[in-house]
Amino acid sequence: MVYVGHSRHSDSATAGRECAEEVREAMIGDEAATWALAFCGGRHDPEAMFEALREELGGVPVVGGSAIGTITGGDVGYTGFEYAVAVFSGSLPAPAILVERGLDAGERELGARLGARLRDAVAGDNVVLLFYDSVASPPPPILHPASLLLDGLYDVLGVHLVGAGTVSDFQIEAAGLSDRIVDLGGGFGDFAAAVAALDLVVSVDTAVVHLAGAMARPVWTLLPFAPDWRWLRDRSDSPWCPTMRLFRQKKAGEWKGVFTALGRALKAQAAPPRKPRPKRRKKGS
Repeated sequence: MVYVGHSRHSDSATAGRECAEEVREAMIGDEAATWALAFCGGRHDPEAMFEALREELGGVPVVGGSAIGTITGGDVGYTGFEYAVAVFSGSLPAPAILVERGLDAGERELGARLGARLRDAVAGDNVVLLFYDSVASPPPPILHPASLLLDGLYDVLGVHLVGAGTVSDFQIEAAGLSDRIVDLGGGFGDFAAAVAALDLVVSVDTAVVHLAGAMARPVWTLLPFAPDWRWLRDRSDSPWCPTMRLFRQKKAGEWKGVFTALGRALKAQAAPPRKPRPKRRKKGS
């Protein structure tokens, strides 16, 4: 079994303990954790958080790092104070974990070193999951480019990797939505072609909304309670993208109000225009 814990506490060690407590409460019977995968927002201290998590889970291996935000089945956030952990129990086979350090010294070089280790350690029928510490420095965050890391892997392995951008990508098929969702596949050229053909783009804060705004296409963006500085505060428009409309959380973690407002706006957008009532003639005219 895999158990997921999540916290938004601003203290790093407390966030780690809260995640561990949530996982322990969800565990069935006498199941025990064997290892954990954890990522925290860029405003946290990863070492303090991982140390607290290891202590609470009995010293099991914990791998992960920093990220621009976290996504779980029950929550999504990008404030920098999120922390999410996936704890794997003994009912699942123990994985082989390869760790390489030194992203700051060069993403491509690290990718090549990791590729060399994978080439020697992985059999043809193994599944490889790649995770990396995406935040190079805390707010405003500077990120490690994934493309350079993958280039290093390609240089050594000579194969192409297949991945998914978010947890939700894996949930599409499980939810039975594969026939209703189009995978655009390629790069920004494909996205731009799709955006140009759409009447409206609706998304959380992703590269797609910035692309739509730059193309002056109608776009509605869903924002958390405390977004980054570019979205400003207490306004429903963007000074940089005149065709963009913003839907904001009223309080942290509360998306219901956002989607209620979005639903009303979509109904109003889709409703046929009302025909003007004919003017009544005055008597005697």
